[in-house]
Amino acid sequence: MYRTLFVTHYDDSEGETKTPGGETKEPEKTFNQAQLNEVVEKRVAKMKSENRQMLTKFETLQLTLKTDSEGREAMEIEMEDLRQRTLTQDEIQKREAKKAADKYTKDLEVAKSDAETWKSEYNGLRISYEINGASADNKVLPESYEMVEAFLSPNTKLVELRDGEGVGTGKYESMVDFSDVDSEGKPIVAQMTVPAVLKRMSELPEKYGNLFEGQKISGTGGSSGSSGPTGKVDPSKMSTEDYIKYRKENPQAALGSF
Repeated sequence: MYRTLFVTHYDDSEGETKTPGGETKEPEKTFNQAQLNEVVEKRVAKMKSENRQMLTKFETLQLTLKTDSEGREAMEIEMEDLRQRTLTQDEIQKREAKKAADKYTKDLEVAKSDAETWKSEYNGLRISYEINGASADNKVLPESYEMVEAFLSPNTKLVELRDGEGVGTGKYESMVDFSDVDSEGKPIVAQMTVPAVLKRMSELPEKYGNLFEGQKISGTGGSSGSSGPTGKVDPSKMSTEDYIKYRKENPQAALGSF
């Protein structure tokens, strides 16, 4: 039996190895620690770059994907694991700080919106209550309550009361911007309390007589002057300014009938 033997032959060429057939074989390349570190760092950097791109896609998908809360929670867990393996500790802390700040801002906006909603509902209920109370006190016909409220509510708001020095007291009262005329017959808008407005309306039967009990509609009789036949003041002939002034100076005075 014949056997073939291969013998490695070294010649004078440095770093080269020749086979028995004369072919040159390159020596195996070796790496020092610095070179190995460089290769590893490049691979890690490439992997992190790919992970960042994937993380961005996942986050974008999470914003647009319509799924149940359980599915979103599972996706968030996967994304958090990816963040931990991809981002530096400093980046993670910055993202968490931003996330907390965004949540605080969102919660604050929701709280403000809820507060405004409750404030608006409270104001509306209080104004409605005061208008209906004043309607009863001024003998508005029961079937006219809704009409009076619809008429006054859009021009009524809560105004903070102020002390003698003009400082807010923290207490509020419903005030109506009431359209009337001044002493010269020119249109004005006077701010009055709800009871004062209902009282004024009850004393103007030519305009609001159909809203009150026992009103005599203008044109069925009465005096044309500023006083009635008994000499009492006729408020229907007075401007809002004169009426308010008169009521302050003569709170117990009787008013003429119409």
